[in-house]
Amino acid sequence: MRLGELCKLKSEDIYLEQRYIQLHMTKNGDARQVPLSSQAVYFAEQLKFTNINVSSRVASTLFRKARDAARVKDLHFHDTRHEAITRLSKKTGCIGFGQNGWSQGYKKFDDLL
Repeated sequence: MRLGELCKLKSEDIYLEQRYIQLHMTKNGDARQVPLSSQAVYFAEQLKFTNINVSSRVASTLFRKARDAARVKDLHFHDTRHEAITRLSKKTGCIGFGQNGWSQGYKKFDDLL
């Protein structure tokens, strides 16, 4: 998911039993469902998600501060999208663009590169 999509997330868009998040408006203008891993469901249950109104700018700053505090170099929030697609492909055995690329909001294969 993109940072802006996370920041706009509302509790009614999270379907833990069905293991997905519904995004109504994305950067490319399409709605989509984002699958949730078992770990993501577990953490979401522990956090007792509430609607938090934070801008993507503030969230980005907080991410960079946490990264720097952890002394991690050359890591950007956007890198998490690529990591998620890689893990999903390995777990499902599906390396095709259609299933994983579309669920992650990519319109064409070149966007993944």
